Amino acid sequence: MKRTSTTIRRSHSPARRRPPARGGFTFVEMMMALTIMGMVMVAVAGATYIGTQTYDANQTDAQLGNSARAIMERIAREIRAASSVSCSTNHLTIIPASGDPAQIDYVLEGGQFFCDRTGGAGTQRYTLLGAGDEVAATQFEITISTTVVEEVTVTAMVTVQLNLLANGRPLVVSASACPRQNVNP
Repeated sequence: MKRTSTTIRRSHSPARRRPPARGGFTFVEMMMALTIMGMVMVAVAGATYIGTQTYDANQTDAQLGNSARAIMERIAREIRAASSVSCSTNHLTIIPASGDPAQIDYVLEGGQFFCDRTGGAGTQRYTLLGAGDEVAATQFEITISTTVVEEVTVTAMVTVQLNLLANGRPLVVSASACPRQNVNP
């Protein structure tokens, strides 16, 4: 017997087959990923900028506070070494017990705070808080408490308070001291 082989052919559909998928991203997926990444980067940059601005403002305020406290400590030290202390509106006069300088005046004028030292060479004016600073002095209050000891009026306590306006925010610093020589004129 004779053998015959039969081959069955499969019919191909006229539609093309899709090539097998490669593991990439579509254009739309890439655009969405870039958009989301851009938004995250903008948020991080904004937070960093705000953090930097806040840090700078806090540093400025801390430096101003330290400077104002140093001024108050200086005034308190000079009051403790004074033979007499007197005051008027926005003006403090200290007469040092040592006589050198002969007189020290702390004056608030036009938002600026000055220290005038009067001695043998005349009066020298030092600007403690000036117009060029990021701060304005708004008020300088002096309170002198006196008492009578053995029929002599003595200064019991001098309290000074300096009100400042720094970058639109108020700052109040104060100091108290008692003159060691303790005799009022």
